[in-house]
Amino acid sequence: MLASQEDLVTALVNKDPTFQVSDHFTVKELVYSETAVNKGIDNYPNDINAPIPLSEIASNLLILIQDILEPIRVKLAIPFSPNSCFRCYDLNQALGSKDTSQHLLGQAADLDIPGISTVDFGYWCQKEGSLSNGFGQLILEAITPGVASSGWIHLSIKNIKYNNQVLTITNRGVTKLGYNP
Repeated sequence: MLASQEDLVTALVNKDPTFQVSDHFTVKELVYSETAVNKGIDNYPNDINAPIPLSEIASNLLILIQDILEPIRVKLAIPFSPNSCFRCYDLNQALGSKDTSQHLLGQAADLDIPGISTVDFGYWCQKEGSLSNGFGQLILEAITPGVASSGWIHLSIKNIKYNNQVLTITNRGVTKLGYNP
């Protein structure tokens, strides 16, 4: 089950956290951010706090669920909630993220899966995952070398700029092409 774009837009406008977008994910999981809660930031997308219209954000979120989140959930059979999907401008700035972040467009999710190390999950996504449509970027972020459970995995949908790009970003800010934990 995947919601229609129109129904998702309505749920976002109405700020309905319980709206079931797919078999395993709700609106709350697409907009929730611990930082947003702690800083009092309303992270529901609208036509003012995002760089593209709400209808496009909804469309991107549906692709993210269909191509990334649901295949991972079904294949691993482990319940999880994304750490971050959509981010409004204020949240993105509060996190110190770039203005080009795919999170602003509803095209990316930051994930860690209970019971699986971040490094192992990243390898699984790259090699064995059921991401049949591929991905835009797979980034192992904020990794501490030698600590397999540190950091998280950033996964985004394909677009013109990103097509199966794999990167590692350590806690030292070093970016490496490829998957090098």
